[in-house]
Amino acid sequence: MIEPVWVRLFPFVPVGAFVVVLGAHAFGWDISRSALRVSALLQGAIGVALWAWLESTPEGVQIALGNGPGAIAFALGPQERRMLVAYLVPLGAATIQVHHWPDFAARCAALLYMAGCSGLWVTHDLFNFYVWYELMTMAAYVLIAARGQHYASVKYMLFGVVSSSLLLGGIVAHYATGAPLTMAVSPEWIQAPDSWQRWKLLMLGSAFMVHSAFVPAWTWVPTCHAATVPSMSAFLASYTLMGGLYGLHRWVLPAARAAGHWEVLQWIETLAAITSVVPAVGMVFEREFKRCVAASSVATAGVAGWLLVRGHSDAALGVVAIHAVGKTLLFHSFDALEFRERTVVGQVAAFWTVAVGIVLGTGLGPTPLGHWKRLLIAEIPTARLALSVGTLCMWIGFLKFRWCVGGPQGPKWLPWAAALSLGVVATVGITAERGWGIVRGLHEGAWVATAAWLGWWIRRTEFAWAPVWRRRPYPNLNAELFGAFLVFFVGLVWVLGGLA
Repeated sequence: MIEPVWVRLFPFVPVGAFVVVLGAHAFGWDISRSALRVSALLQGAIGVALWAWLESTPEGVQIALGNGPGAIAFALGPQERRMLVAYLVPLGAATIQVHHWPDFAARCAALLYMAGCSGLWVTHDLFNFYVWYELMTMAAYVLIAARGQHYASVKYMLFGVVSSSLLLGGIVAHYATGAPLTMAVSPEWIQAPDSWQRWKLLMLGSAFMVHSAFVPAWTWVPTCHAATVPSMSAFLASYTLMGGLYGLHRWVLPAARAAGHWEVLQWIETLAAITSVVPAVGMVFEREFKRCVAASSVATAGVAGWLLVRGHSDAALGVVAIHAVGKTLLFHSFDALEFRERTVVGQVAAFWTVAVGIVLGTGLGPTPLGHWKRLLIAEIPTARLALSVGTLCMWIGFLKFRWCVGGPQGPKWLPWAAALSLGVVATVGITAERGWGIVRGLHEGAWVATAAWLGWWIRRTEFAWAPVWRRRPYPNLNAELFGAFLVFFVGLVWVLGGLA
């Protein structure tokens, strides 16, 4: 049995470490590196215990932090286990690679970032969700600039401002309905005026879709995720990007279903389906390997969002968890790779890690991602085409680069972590699907062979690097930001059209 105090402490461990670090710094001591490692280890231990506890507690738990009627409360349920995995996996890797945080300020920001990420997962009310959400976003803004890429940091901040403004507007609209902030669905919400319901769902839905980079607001991800240190890139792709999906799962989709606003579900599903394809197609023409890895995260977010809207929340959050494992391996493999023009150079062990990361991210072989995609195909026949094109383009995007053996030796733990991850995920996939047939294996092998041939053709003809593709679809940041507002405007027509 897990004592409630450990649930309460989980998001406050890094906050306490931050306070201790500042106090020591006032006396001229820099203990930030040790504090970061100890905080991550403590959170990891508490997180593993919570995961095991939630496994045996299907009804979940709600814990108040005070005794008054308005006391802040934390709430955990079985589905939160998957988001916990998405947080603990990059956290564990970052604990090993503490040297990725280059200076005192970055390590302090990392502690605040950890607090925001973990608070987002346990909070029970919408307003405190916004508080932790803001803490996570602002700390990420600082950490993206860890390598001096200030343009990427400013871009992340601007998209974060758009998302946060919409989220705050959604909270105001929710408050106007008279519904409690601790419940997405309540009698007050069901009885609220239709117009306020629509405004709340529009604003919250737009906020979370911009945060999870749904098309057309997706082009900021390759720039921001590729700009910072590997530990932060892994966190951004594994957890922060998926925080918007978790917001949809907690605060938008249940409320829309309960109030019968099916147009909201159609709006989100349409953008999710497009997001599962467009970023993957963009990978075919992307010139930098790091940006390809980042763009593949957006395509996966589209698949997870699609599953969420269709009611497959367990599968959607499972996609998020396995994606976290794959992206953590991929981004941390950058320590063992050299990136030259159109070429990736590394040792065989590093290539093995990259291959496992790609397999987990695309659902190849006996991994559960392929099984979960077939849930969509069974309900929507046209989903087969969209998902097949998306997966094929992701493979082409990775295989169009030239892979050469050489370069530095990477972290010794990575290949072993890749082998363990592949074994665990494959076991989960085989258990979920009760086997992995030869026919399906041959079918997937044919897809990979096709992607490899197309990648070779692109590399030989320099198709993806031709001058005709050098112009970006968004010539400047102002045009790029228009995509975020377009998400809102499309929803404005789609969701509020029923009021006319």
